[in-house]
Formats: sequence, structure tokens, C-alpha cells
Amino acid sequence: MALCMQWGGGRGGSRLDSVECYNPHTNSWQFTESVKMAVTSPAVVALDGLLYVTGGAVLEDGDGTDLAQVYNPKRSMWTEVAPMQIARSGSAACTLKGKIYVIGGWHASTENTDKVECYNPKTNKWTMCAPMKERRYRPGAAVVDGKIYVLGGEEGWDRYHDTIERYCDETDTWEIVGEMPTSRSWLSCVSLQLRKDIHMCCLPGTPNDI
Repeated sequence: MALCMQWGGGRGGSRLDSVECYNPHTNSWQFTESVKMAVTSPAVVALDGLLYVTGGAVLEDGDGTDLAQVYNPKRSMWTEVAPMQIARSGSAACTLKGKIYVIGGWHASTENTDKVECYNPKTNKWTMCAPMKERRYRPGAAVVDGKIYVLGGEEGWDRYHDTIERYCDETDTWEIVGEMPTSRSWLSCVSLQLRKDIHMCCLPGTPNDI
């Protein structure tokens, strides 16, 4: 059964640990087990029927945590796995070949980061990957044809990227492969397969919503 989950976030200046689950068959929402730590701006992915919530902001200045929380919807239970190697918030995440990649984000109070790390659920270990060409806070990420594409994000305060980077896990290398028409951060990306072609769709973000 397909489910839609939403969790965490903020309301009225406070962080939420509540989790809601949407069932499309009944068109209804219900609360489920709360996360272990309330965070804002985490990176979230689904892999093998589990939901992974990585990092997120825990302080008012946006500094992140290295915590990785995993939700099992069959048991309605949260657990912690090995922490990331660096704390971060505002990162992007995606899955490739059974592993989870957490990309960029806000590493410390004055540093957006180019750092990338990979989690292997089979070994419960994080390993550092090659860094991106550019530092990116709140980028978008998607996988197309076995490669990770990272779009946009912020280099620093009010400095937005329009560039697109591509990662090859076989060579552990990044390359800049193009530019978007508009620079932006706080965006979301998905890959769509239309007929025999796969397209990447970039949803609006700052500074210019389209």
C-alpha cells in the first residue's frame, strides 16, 4: 500500500516532532509515532520500505544535527541508525543502488558546504564521497540514468546557483554539466519517465518562483 508521510517542520517558532500519515485509499490523515528529535530542514528519502530522515536544524541559528532517524511504517516505529559524519541542515538526499546520499547543506553557522556522504544500510556505515564543485545549501537532487544530478542551491548569503552538477558513483567524481534558466535554492526535484524518455522536473524555489 502506498502512503504519504509528513513530519516535523515548524509552527509559531517551535519545532514539531509530530508525524502524519496520508492513506490515499481512504483519503484521510492520521497521526503516527513521533520522531525521536524534532528538526526543521532535514533531508528525507525512502528506501526498501523505510523512511530516512537525516540531519536537520536543531538550533535557532540553523545549525544542524548528525542524527539519522528511520521510520518503519509496518511497525509504526522510529529508530536511530549510525550518525552522519558531519552535522548538517538544508541538505538534499537521494538513493542510488541501494545506498543513501546526503548532499550539501548548512554545516556550521557560517558555512554552506560542498560535502557529500553515503549511507549503506547493510553495514550501517557512512562514508565521505568526493565533494561537489560548489557549495550548496538547499539544492535539489534527483537520479537519472544511474547518475545523481544536483541543481541550484546557495553558495552563500543571497548568492544563488543556476548550475547543475552530476555525480558518478563508479568513479566518485562530480562535473558541472549545465545551467538552469534561473538561479534558485529551496527547490525540489523529481525524475519523470515519459514514454521512453526520462525528464527531470525542477519545482519552484527562491529567489525567483516560476
